[in-house]
Amino acid sequence: MGISEAAQIYKIYVNDSLLTLASEEAGQTGLQEYSDSLMLRYHGKSKLLLNIVDNLEKSPTPRQIILRTSDIQALFTEVLTLFRWIEAGGGVVKNTNNDILAIFRRKRWDLPKGKLDPGETFEEAAVREVIEETGLKSVVRGPLITTTLHSFRTRRGIRSLKVTKWYSMTTEDMKLVWQEEEDIENAIWVDPKEFINGKYDVFSSIRQVVTQYLATI
Repeated sequence: MGISEAAQIYKIYVNDSLLTLASEEAGQTGLQEYSDSLMLRYHGKSKLLLNIVDNLEKSPTPRQIILRTSDIQALFTEVLTLFRWIEAGGGVVKNTNNDILAIFRRKRWDLPKGKLDPGETFEEAAVREVIEETGLKSVVRGPLITTTLHSFRTRRGIRSLKVTKWYSMTTEDMKLVWQEEEDIENAIWVDPKEFINGKYDVFSSIRQVVTQYLATI
């Protein structure tokens, strides 16, 4: 999912649930990610947006709410007013055995990523964060895989929306020294298909990133 003026669908992950914003012109392909979903038409009532986000945060059902609209950019802009905007970069790092790098943080398996420093580009932040969080000596950045939108609350309870650009990366360095001060408890090399087949407790947004990565190789 790219964030651009031409976008017809925006997918915002709220924990393991999904808020999908779709234009009237968007087809059904790729729209419904979960069987447990509810489709609504948005008619400009901003209070409805807040109620939807609250519901997705607090309840596992429905797993996905799809909002149809005639003006997707206006709806997306209005949704953004509910959140503090955070930009981040991350990577799917492949080693010479074609395994990818996964980290264990806050009781879930994840991929290395982090916020942009002032003046940094997404590409620069993605490489820096991967090296800092995993202890790799060097990585080679490849193309953009996808962009994700993920809602979360800070420790102070501030509702935030993190836009993360994910890049394909390669490395010949196998030794991992994870960054404990960033709450990382473990880092491993794992087969990407095994990583998303249900054996590992992975956020839906991260599973989607790896799925799209596999489609590029």
